[in-house]
Amino acid sequence: MTMHAEKTRRSGWLAVARIVGRLVLALVIFLGGYLLIFAVIYTVYVTLNYVVQLATVIPMTATAEEIRILNQTPHSLLRDADGLGYIFMSLATLFAVPVFAQQGLERWVKWFFLANGLMIPLVAATYFYPNYSLAVLLLSFPWGITLPGSMLVLAFFFSPLRKTKLVTMRA
Repeated sequence: MTMHAEKTRRSGWLAVARIVGRLVLALVIFLGGYLLIFAVIYTVYVTLNYVVQLATVIPMTATAEEIRILNQTPHSLLRDADGLGYIFMSLATLFAVPVFAQQGLERWVKWFFLANGLMIPLVAATYFYPNYSLAVLLLSFPWGITLPGSMLVLAFFFSPLRKTKLVTMRA
């Protein structure tokens, strides 16, 4: 192969690498937009639920019968909003998976976020299955591990203690 042919071949691969790099960057920006949208939707639903529960339902429970519609019971308005909020939070963690690398603490965040995102069908079943029961509630038990685990490893990821040996996680 001549020197010119070799140089042309290398520049062709560099062009392909640049295109792929730009596509990956566009994908991360695109997914990041969805991640932000899902996180905002989660915040709205869950904040609405908890503000109504803490500021209206709990203070009024002893005095007003009309407030029953706002109680947090299976298939109630605010419990359904709460369920939607947590589904959107799980979607946000799922869309955040590509952001993290496959090494060190980022690998832990990535896998916990993926596991939490894959719990969406279980969370939906727990909140929206027609016949609420203990068995349906226990269906979401793995989510009770993936959700706090996701938040814990993310807190370690952003923690200033991350640089110490105490918080270092090796994969």
